Amino acid sequence: MALFACAAADGSFEHVQLDALMEGHRLYVADRPHLYPLARLTDQYPPYAALIADTNAARLFVFGREATMRSGQVTGATVSRRSVGGWPQARYQRHIEHSHLHRAKELVNALEQVVREDGVEQIVPAGDEVIIPVLRDQLPKHLTDRIIDLLRVGGVGAMLRYRL
Repeated sequence: MALFACAAADGSFEHVQLDALMEGHRLYVADRPHLYPLARLTDQYPPYAALIADTNAARLFVFGREATMRSGQVTGATVSRRSVGGWPQARYQRHIEHSHLHRAKELVNALEQVVREDGVEQIVPAGDEVIIPVLRDQLPKHLTDRIIDLLRVGGVGAMLRYRL
């Protein structure tokens, strides 16, 4: 916890509860707040985003200061695969590929918004063998530069139904 108090006429008093551990106990008495330990926490635990996705579902988590800052689902249309055969099959396959591309663009837009709003510096995308290549092709350079690891996982759909 960080505590800020003032003996001025307005008697301002504010405390900040943190999930990250601060080293030792300290007391500073001065005419202005001593913010260096808080600034160090920001450097030690920069916010990062984890995107877990497949072609039908996605969860986006933002972590920082050793805690989950927020999480949410990125919803989109569900695409099912079925085999028709012949000319309709080729047309249906193009439809599936277009749906995957549209899905990847939705995920990139959500990721860009989180990076902008939460100051995310690092990104860890995870997904199945279908969505990851499409997603990688759609990521702009400013997001690609923030990727610290890329995880390929199978059975993402079942994993997305449960809270992490």
